[in-house]
Amino acid sequence: MITMMEALRLEHANAAKLLDVLECQIADGAEADLNLIKLIADYFGAYPDQYHHPKEDLVYRALLEAEPEIGASLDDLEAEHVELAERTEELNIAVERILNGNVEGGQWFTKLVASFTGYYRQHMVKEETDFFLEAERLLSPTVFQELESKVEDPSDPIFDPHGGNRLANLRAYLADAN
Repeated sequence: MITMMEALRLEHANAAKLLDVLECQIADGAEADLNLIKLIADYFGAYPDQYHHPKEDLVYRALLEAEPEIGASLDDLEAEHVELAERTEELNIAVERILNGNVEGGQWFTKLVASFTGYYRQHMVKEETDFFLEAERLLSPTVFQELESKVEDPSDPIFDPHGGNRLANLRAYLADAN
């Protein structure tokens, strides 16, 4: 069984793969597969927002409890998680509007996707280079065991081979891309 921090890093690596796909979809000359973008937006709204970020928030609060002054150096990661959820919802709404024929895609949509992927990557780098390292340095294995007992950790709907059918098309796309 992998540790909580190993799971968080793996989930970041998986998210980075999806961000790569989004960036390919908006690359110069690429004809975006809006259905694929919608599946990715659905995934980011379902798994990271509902399971990954709450796990990180638990670790963050434990870290602040153990070392209150660390908060200033890490800023407010929980607020960034709220921002990521808002950006995910904005992306989801935009794709739905285009798919439903309410608006046309174009430069505004490309900028929206680029902003989403850029902010997400920046957030993950900050967590991996600051937050994760500090958590591993300052929190004991006992604290991590307590945190793990509080977490609901369902299988990842894309990256777990038994993740269910809801995002099976995206899982198949990623398998074909490798």
